[in-house]
Amino acid sequence: MKHRRRAWTRALLVATACSLVAACGPELPPLDDIEAPDLSSVESTVRGQVEDARSRVETSKRRGDLRTVADAYGGLGEIYHAYGLTAAADTAYKNAETLDGAAFPWPYYRALLAQDRGDFETARGHFERALSLRSTSVPTRLRLGEVLLSLGDGDAAAPHFEAAVDRAPGAAAYGLGRIAASTGDLQLAKTELQKAVASAPTSGAAAFALADVKRRLGEETPTAVPGSTPPAFEDPLAERLDGLAISGGALLRRGNQALMAGQLGAAADLFARGVETDPENLELRLNLATAFVRANRLTEAAEGLRQALDDDIGEGPSDRARLHHDLGNVLLASGDADGAVVELERAAELEPDYLDAHFNLANVYGQLERWDDVEKAAGRVVELDAGHARARYLQAMARFNGGRRNVAEAELRQLVAQRPDEPAFREGLAQVLAQTRRTGEAAAVLRLENPAAELDIPTQVRLLRFGAPLLWRRADRNRAIELWRQAAELEPSSQSFTDLANGLQLTGERQEARQLFGRAADLEPQNATAWLSEASLLILEGQLSLASQRLAQAMSHHPQDPGLANVYARLLATAPDPGLRDGRLAVQLARIAYGVELSVEYGETLAMALAEFGNFEQAIGIQRRIAQQAQIAGDRATLRRLVTNLKRYEKRLPVRLAGAE
Repeated sequence: MKHRRRAWTRALLVATACSLVAACGPELPPLDDIEAPDLSSVESTVRGQVEDARSRVETSKRRGDLRTVADAYGGLGEIYHAYGLTAAADTAYKNAETLDGAAFPWPYYRALLAQDRGDFETARGHFERALSLRSTSVPTRLRLGEVLLSLGDGDAAAPHFEAAVDRAPGAAAYGLGRIAASTGDLQLAKTELQKAVASAPTSGAAAFALADVKRRLGEETPTAVPGSTPPAFEDPLAERLDGLAISGGALLRRGNQALMAGQLGAAADLFARGVETDPENLELRLNLATAFVRANRLTEAAEGLRQALDDDIGEGPSDRARLHHDLGNVLLASGDADGAVVELERAAELEPDYLDAHFNLANVYGQLERWDDVEKAAGRVVELDAGHARARYLQAMARFNGGRRNVAEAELRQLVAQRPDEPAFREGLAQVLAQTRRTGEAAAVLRLENPAAELDIPTQVRLLRFGAPLLWRRADRNRAIELWRQAAELEPSSQSFTDLANGLQLTGERQEARQLFGRAADLEPQNATAWLSEASLLILEGQLSLASQRLAQAMSHHPQDPGLANVYARLLATAPDPGLRDGRLAVQLARIAYGVELSVEYGETLAMALAEFGNFEQAIGIQRRIAQQAQIAGDRATLRRLVTNLKRYEKRLPVRLAGAE
């Protein structure tokens, strides 16, 4: 009886003690101590997240059940994991798994940690345990397949990739393709890797693997650069980790990953969030500008770099030089060469050994034809790096444009001998030779007689395109057209067809030219020149209905192009067939062109359109104004035509194409 009373008394005392702290925590199994990482050098944001997570663990021990404590440990592990504190993260996950063995995330996260550190056997065990808890998890199957591949067990990996084909086709095909390649089944490997590239075109790893298989099959393929980005797949737990990392450094890392994967919008958002979190981080500012530039958001890129300069970001002249340098490149991409010079000169001034600043300056000076400055800037690059062939090329071209042709020729010959596969050097030497009427030597330098010799197709095409206008200017038109035709056969692209069509048009071969312009426009609808040239030739041939159809197509791609709007408006205003005329639309289109440029040609079209629409008073006013412009310019032929049409408008008669009333 006494024994029972003492036990009851102890229980009462424990209960009383528990009441003093509001509640008693659960009885916990043995857990591992988590070695607290050193947080003295991390951002305050990270310290705050870690301290909050630790506090949740201690609170759960006092007031929660086992699952609550497990979740608190797991949450602490996620914070550590998100910031790369891997040892502490693994211990926290281990404790969470000990407390709640039925929870899927903890073995999955432990597997990720082991995979990242290259411990594939441990990763395999953790992934297999995670899969036993959630057999439908596609990310687990894909990652387990990757681990098994790393262990050399393709047979065991294959079923996991096959199970993921429907949900993650790119990643699954990438795995199956590599398994097939490892067993020597190159045709199957090619098929699977083509699927991977089709599903994930930004995956550098898949593209490189496919190129390697094609090379092993003996197929001609462009040289692929090894890529580290595999096909992406949805992974909610990994995405959760990414979302937890909100420090500037973590956002910089994630932004870089998005940038490498070609996800420009996501990269810009991550870098921008990083700048808000860590405004003093120079790399975030620079990388945000890079993401904007690659997304063609040049104004935002320039604004961000100017703001960084105003905020005095960085730790000295070198950092400011990088900002001025990048701002100069952005301005150059925006078409502001003069502004680019100012920024690049400032970068070179702040950092006299900044090779890229001097080299980019030399290029911009070249665009502005400041040849003395080109020579100085390129010379500084050569001082810093004697083997910098591009800078030596710029030096040579500056000397050529400065009148020292013999010196330039000698330097360019030396560069061609040292770098025979560099087309720019051959083009420069050919230009020098052509200036001294040595077109035969120029053709030989460009390898125009045998362009396939040791050159890949893109280089052959580039040299042919460069050589054709060179020969054209020297009155060898037949040979020039032959070269453009060779380029089109090697690379049947919109640009190749346009080049050839331009030459044929100038030699009177209008029908073939018109057909080629049509092919160029169909291949690349953004090629406004091809649309315009095709339509103009159709009109000359009298195929007005087809011309109208093609111009309507062209305007759907180029709704504000003044040249296309002008030709289409003139056709709609002056076509002999009433079924083709549309005065209202003609006026709308003509106003687009005339709003861009108050030229005689565009004004004449607007007057024609207004007359067709019945607004003769406005047509007369515009016609008188442009007739005065033609008179001032001394263009008598145009003036005569304008006066003739003015008389028609005064009689309330519209204009029709030649031969029509």
